[in-house]
Amino acid sequence: PSFSIIIPTKLGTTRNVSGVTIALLENCLESIRDTAYGSDDPSNPQYSFECILVINEDDDQEIGDQLLKQFEVTFFLILQDVC
Repeated sequence: PSFSIIIPTKLGTTRNVSGVTIALLENCLESIRDTAYGSDDPSNPQYSFECILVINEDDDQEIGDQLLKQFEVTFFLILQDVC
């Protein structure tokens, strides 16, 4: 199956869970990557998908690009105009 995952986010957002600080976007992208590829060959994903990352206009677009490339997902980055 082919699908899109839309992730609205503020880059750099973290939460403390049971005494551990978690970077929310990185954790999300890692989970998506692990689900898509599983323990199989990373060159052959189980699903055909793209991530659409919606960030705030004051976020650094290059950081968003780097994160998505780091987790090896097909992506689009959308800059949200905050009024």
